[in-house]
Order: sequence, then structure tokens, then C-alpha cells
Amino acid sequence: MRAFAVWLTKQCISFDLIEKDLFEWCVYSFEKRITSLLTWVFLLTIGFYFFGVIHTIAFVGSFLFLRKYTNGYHASTYLGCLMLSILVELFGLTFAQSLPLIPAVIMVCLSDIVIMIYAPCNDIKIHLNAAENLALKTKIRRCVLLLNGIYIILAIIQSSISNYIAVALAADAISLKVKNNKFHN
Repeated sequence: MRAFAVWLTKQCISFDLIEKDLFEWCVYSFEKRITSLLTWVFLLTIGFYFFGVIHTIAFVGSFLFLRKYTNGYHASTYLGCLMLSILVELFGLTFAQSLPLIPAVIMVCLSDIVIMIYAPCNDIKIHLNAAENLALKTKIRRCVLLLNGIYIILAIIQSSISNYIAVALAADAISLKVKNNKFHN
């Protein structure tokens, strides 16, 4: 992945699209986008095949939307992250299929509390200053509020689909709790 990002960056420099002093930033930027795209492709392909389009989009979309801001547990390699993401997806999509309404509502409430307490995760690799942390907390609250609103609407209209959002919230909350425990141990 890095080799491809380096090659793309060199091409951008050779066509005078970026300046040489932005080389590392551009490599990082390409690498981040390529890994995000590949992650989405793998997760959606596996989910669509085993669980269908609607359920997969509800779970994966909600989970990755939250993860973008909350910074829960991260594996040390891209392959490790991808494998863990696939396992979370398979477990989450399987679990959501048979989740009753009351436990789902309780799961949403508990997940909201955990996310509000622990997000965003900040560690040596992320380097959030106080202003960035506060801005992310505000954005995370909006994201959780949006997902809760969608959850409520779907619970009224089609409760089986709302389960996938509940499980995505829970998966993110668990990720945050795991990261917090690792960071403090």
C-alpha cells in the first residue's frame, strides 16, 4: 500500500501537481484514502454476500461513520485491522438479526453513555490538543444524536433494520472501552 502511495506521490510531483516538500504528507494522504477505500470494499462485499445490502449498509455505514471520529481500538497493522473489522462485521451482522427490541434499546443507551465518556480516544499516535479534543467531542455528540434519531425512526418503521445501528453503536463503544483499558494499563 505504501509503495503504491509513494508511486502516486512521485507521479503528482512529476506533473507539478504538488511540491516536493509535501511528499510525506501526500504519501500519508494517499495511503489513508487507499486503505479506507479497500476497507469499505472488503466489508461491503462480504456483508452484501452474506447479509444483504440494506443490513450491511446500516451496520457498516454506522460503524465506520462513528469510528471516523471516536478513534477506538486500532490494530497495529492494516491487515490486522482489516481482519478485526471483518470479524466485528460478521459478529455484528449475525447478532443484529436476532436482537429483541428492549435489549436493543438498552444497548443503544449504554453505548451512548460509553461513547460520550470515552470518545474521542487520544493517545501518543493521535496527538489531539485540547481544542481539537473539544471540537471532536462536539462532532461525536452530533454523530451519536444523528444515529440515535435514525435508530428511533427505523425502530418505528422497520425494527429489524434498526438493530444494525444499535449493534454498530455497541461495537464502537466496545472498541473505545478496549482502547481505554489498553491505554491505561
